[in-house]
Amino acid sequence: MTAILERRESKSLWGRFCNWITSTENRLYIGWFGVLMIPTLLTATSVFIIAFIAAPPVDIDGIREPISGSLLYENNIISGAIIPTSAAIGLHFYPIWEAASVDEWLYNGGPYELIVLHFLLGIACYMGREWELSFRLGMRPWIAVAYSAPVGAATAVFLIYPIGQGSFSDGMPLGISGTFNFMIVFQAERNILMHPFHMLGVAGVFGGSLFSAMHGSLVTSTLIRETTENGSANEGYRFGQEEETYNIIAAHGYFGRLIFQYASFNNSRSLHFFLAAWPVVEYIISCYGARKGVVDTAVRTSDAGYLTRRLVEVVQHIVVRRTDCGTIRGVSVIPRNGMMLERIFIQTLIGRVLADDIYMGSRCIAIRNQDIGIGLVNRFITFRTQPISIRTPFTCRSPSWICRLCYGRSPTHGDLVELGEAVGIIAGQSIGEPGTQLTLRTFHTGGVFTGGTAGHVRAPSNGKIKFNEDLVHPTRTRHGHPAFLCFIDLNVTIESEDIIHNVTIPQKSFLLVQNNQYVESEQVIDEIRVGTYTLNFKERVRKHIYSDSEGEMHWSTDVYHAPEFTYSNVHLLPKTSHLWILSGGSRPNES
Repeated sequence: MTAILERRESKSLWGRFCNWITSTENRLYIGWFGVLMIPTLLTATSVFIIAFIAAPPVDIDGIREPISGSLLYENNIISGAIIPTSAAIGLHFYPIWEAASVDEWLYNGGPYELIVLHFLLGIACYMGREWELSFRLGMRPWIAVAYSAPVGAATAVFLIYPIGQGSFSDGMPLGISGTFNFMIVFQAERNILMHPFHMLGVAGVFGGSLFSAMHGSLVTSTLIRETTENGSANEGYRFGQEEETYNIIAAHGYFGRLIFQYASFNNSRSLHFFLAAWPVVEYIISCYGARKGVVDTAVRTSDAGYLTRRLVEVVQHIVVRRTDCGTIRGVSVIPRNGMMLERIFIQTLIGRVLADDIYMGSRCIAIRNQDIGIGLVNRFITFRTQPISIRTPFTCRSPSWICRLCYGRSPTHGDLVELGEAVGIIAGQSIGEPGTQLTLRTFHTGGVFTGGTAGHVRAPSNGKIKFNEDLVHPTRTRHGHPAFLCFIDLNVTIESEDIIHNVTIPQKSFLLVQNNQYVESEQVIDEIRVGTYTLNFKERVRKHIYSDSEGEMHWSTDVYHAPEFTYSNVHLLPKTSHLWILSGGSRPNES
């Protein structure tokens, strides 16, 4: 008897709980979707607030300095944001217990993934809660339908787009500036505003609001009348029949109250736009326009970047090695009227070094090897002196390096360039940047492009991985993470209890794990690059090496004559070698 009473009490308690959850009399309707919605949204909100205030910097891509986005790390309300998860995590589920410590979890951007996943789950449950409430009130679920558009947009931005990019690091930062920057870049690269799915999303929001307005007008018309028999509690509405019909005229005014005053439909064309979404022809035009920029960029960007690489390749050895090469040559600049504009004359001379003395009559106003400043240039302009000879890198005596006086002032700090500065690389990069944008016209080509993504090899089971370390070479991935480069096809073994799995790693691929490391099933252990044969391609560059001293030449390995230069003094070295010069000058014969 006691057991029966306890069972009835338990059932009664569960029944009261169910009634309280699904009751529409509560000030805040909870519902079964709300049971999951409330804790997920509270978790996302609390973690967002804490991370926005005090989260440490996040190593988002592994090749630059960690990025800080919290208020305690020199950000404000506008610039602050929750930084996306590191590219090292990729698309993996990354809870706190997966990291070695909380500091590592924060360093890899774990809060971003926690906030996004809880937020998406919470708003999806909110949409379900609106449908559940409409169902229990006997209403049509148009509010949930209208809310599905922003839910879909949030899912696309925070989940679908990162999945397509292969990493949560490409997601939208959770902040004001981060959001605007993300959407501006999105519009610039993919013309998202003209994308048909974006237009459908807008049509879904406004169309769902229209349906809500239609149904809301009926609900308004059935309220208890507090004024006259023909007026409701909401002023401005006249009632006709009370059965459920979609009164477009009533929805017209109600739609303006849902959004803003001038959002009401004033003609049938506006209404047809929201009901019919977008014509099929516009889909095709939008698709062509949205994809053209992506195709053009993919076709020509690699060629444009190769220009900078070639420029740097030919001038990378040009380094400031001496103060003065002793040259007496220079380039003449004539300051006479009509020969050169004053602005160009000033830009040409400032920062250079004089190659000869400058005289005004019999008086010397500037001496050789004096750097030219604005005061000296003004004196040249005022007195209209003789042609001015200046030193330039083209007149430097050394063909393989450059001196400080021939280079002149550094644009960085305004003083003479320092010894050891790689001015050749700076010049190559300076010419390559405008050459990329202007000469090659990167973004106006169009056509067919080819490309590929990196493939992956995953572990077949849990276990310890083993391989021969003598057959691999330590390197780093494109994200800066340590890896091994396989020169040949590499056989690795994964020992799982009594089972040994053999996996073949293709050559020229990156092994992402360490020897004797424990790996989990489906863990990525190798990255296969598409078209790995291109790694064997090397560009032949002929570069002259000049001796700084005279003497007798010796080399550390065997050499042989090149077939095409059998009767000349051209030799081929079979491998990397050291060349030695026994310093000493020749002495003429004395008779």
